Amino acid sequence: MTFRMGYWDCPSCNKKGNLGPHAQCAQCGRPRGPNIPFYTDDSAPVIEDPEMIARARAGADWKCKYCGTDNRAGHINCDNCGAGPDGSIQRKENFIPAGPPPKPGMSGAKILAIVGGVIAVLGLLIYFAFIRTKPVEVKVTEIAWVKSREVLKDEMVERSDWKDSVPAGASEIRSETRQREKTVQDGTKKVKTGKKDLGNGMFEDVYKEEPNMVKKQVNDTWVTFRVKETRTLRTAKNETTDGSEPEDPKGKGKKLDGDERWGDLKNVAQLSLKGNGKTYSYEIDASEDSSAISRFKKGESYIAEINGMGSVVRLRGP
Repeated sequence: MTFRMGYWDCPSCNKKGNLGPHAQCAQCGRPRGPNIPFYTDDSAPVIEDPEMIARARAGADWKCKYCGTDNRAGHINCDNCGAGPDGSIQRKENFIPAGPPPKPGMSGAKILAIVGGVIAVLGLLIYFAFIRTKPVEVKVTEIAWVKSREVLKDEMVERSDWKDSVPAGASEIRSETRQREKTVQDGTKKVKTGKKDLGNGMFEDVYKEEPNMVKKQVNDTWVTFRVKETRTLRTAKNETTDGSEPEDPKGKGKKLDGDERWGDLKNVAQLSLKGNGKTYSYEIDASEDSSAISRFKKGESYIAEINGMGSVVRLRGP
């Protein structure tokens, strides 16, 4: 169990880094008060003095309900007015997750403001470049419409790999023992997960046990196996450039050889557009519905939505 010194800043004279357990500001003498937050970092000294360790273990300070003085845990009566702890308010113990400390001189609010500003600027750039559009009247000068299908075939092939990478359904042919470098667990290790604010000006480092993974040369099984794989033999396609719909390469009753089979249909058109003295290109994927393409006619005019990068993001159909 590791305890570290905490600190607090005086709101009256702006003295930074008063020692956490000190009840008065080292510069102006102002009482610390129960609502002043403590802070620390990994560079803070580890507490080794037995008396201070005992004080850290004692728990959070408490606030006198009569005079508001911050009192150490274990003190039966208020250090200022002598009142008992009945009805007193105890400071809370808080867990602070581990993370990189803020840069010196940068407050949390300033960091949030900078991050917020960067996000806002990026948001504006994205909006003006990609989201905001302007309507432009364009004419379709060409429609390159392509329908294509891959011709596929399932084949049994021979492959080799480590046993833990052999695919399901594979049939083993032979195996042998080989040396390989592998990440394995070698016991456990303590990993710091954060700090616990003990509420008395001191902090406790918080750890958890995690598997200690290391790379080692180990004996493992190298397997040669047979497995079914799908191979692309060729791509069949039909194309038109006048706006008429091309035929599905599969056709009606078109047969393939042996165990060959057709893949899924790809139905894509590339429209060439001209408007406002510029040329544009717009792609339409109509694998499920050809009407997404056929409603546009070569030589006809439509309204295109153009973004800040000069790309067509939408073409308004009839």
